[in-house]
Amino acid sequence: VAALLNFLKVNVEDSPMVAKAENVRIVPTFKIYKDGVKVKEMICPSLHVLRYSVRHYAVSSS
Repeated sequence: VAALLNFLKVNVEDSPMVAKAENVRIVPTFKIYKDGVKVKEMICPSLHVLRYSVRHYAVSSS
């Protein structure tokens, strides 16, 4: 069963209020939300960690 995932990219220079509200101080910062709740935050993750995390939460959300 494939999970539906949504990705959102925010340019912190164009949207400083979003960056402040989300406490983004370093880019790239990746956040994974499940049912509106943040379940993981990664700052400058390796590609391996990013892929693993996306797969993990995509599978766990189905």
